[in-house]
Amino acid sequence: MALPNSGPLSLNQIHVEAGGNSGSTASINDSDIRDMIGKSSGAQSSFSEFYGASSSVTINQTISSSTNNYNMASNRGGTYSAGITAYTLTINPGVTVGTNSTNSTSLQTGTPWSSGDTVIVENYGTVKGGGGAGGTGGSQANANYLNGDPNPGALTNGGNGTTVNGAAFNAAYPTTFKNFGSIYGGGGGGGGGGTKFFAKGGGKNINIYQAGAGGGGGGGAGVTAGSGGATTNAGGVINAGNAGSAGSANAGGAGGNGVMIPANPFDNDEPAGNGGAGGGLGSDGAAGNVNPGGTGNNPRATNAGSGGTRGYITSNSSSITFNPSGTQTGRTA
Repeated sequence: MALPNSGPLSLNQIHVEAGGNSGSTASINDSDIRDMIGKSSGAQSSFSEFYGASSSVTINQTISSSTNNYNMASNRGGTYSAGITAYTLTINPGVTVGTNSTNSTSLQTGTPWSSGDTVIVENYGTVKGGGGAGGTGGSQANANYLNGDPNPGALTNGGNGTTVNGAAFNAAYPTTFKNFGSIYGGGGGGGGGGTKFFAKGGGKNINIYQAGAGGGGGGGAGVTAGSGGATTNAGGVINAGNAGSAGSANAGGAGGNGVMIPANPFDNDEPAGNGGAGGGLGSDGAAGNVNPGGTGNNPRATNAGSGGTRGYITSNSSSITFNPSGTQTGRTA
């Protein structure tokens, strides 16, 4: 509580405001008393300079428009005083605090803070991470393997979806988080579909075959959403599959469909594996698919990619007290 702005003022009042015990010995040159008005040791002071003085510093900040990678310590301003600052950050309704990377933090306390400081976040908006990219669809690594060879040795697996290792909120200092809104980890990327190959017929048709490339995985949801997984073609007879769709701010993208080329002269066109869907906010991406069957000779399919793991709601969660908890989806660390 600040000292009065007018009227009688005693050294004991000033001493108590600085954190001392009433009636105990004090002088106007004590460091805790001088610090309230920013005076150096031995500097002349008068009681009138202490009108309205307080032993604590209050900093109230508001995020009123959407932003990325917000560091509270870096943005708190020059009035901060170590050990006596009461800091409150308010995130307004409709505001999103996000990140432009799957490995970075959307909102963080930053450093330094000192024992005695209090840090409070009042979130009425949304804090969320970035989405992971989808995995690449399986294809062929060497165009020459399929030229007349019904037993290729250079088909590639579907790529794994990207795991989101960043957090929506990181507390490097104990923080009370009043979550009246929502906080989400980013969605993991979907895995790429596996490649497929099998020979058709026999005799004079032994070198007629079908070969298919897997679809790309879908991108994960997030402020900076994950891109859809691409598909590749080394220039041989396998045509690229369909790329996965990019994620959006609130939903994961669909996985791309695998293909089978050529479709003729065969009636039983049997495509390669589809890519997995990207994860929604705070959700893992789905694994890609494999389609190993087939009516031809020596059917083969490569592995599909795994889905990427969802991002963190918080990191250093032991330093965070949620009250209320609000909406939270993702993992914690």
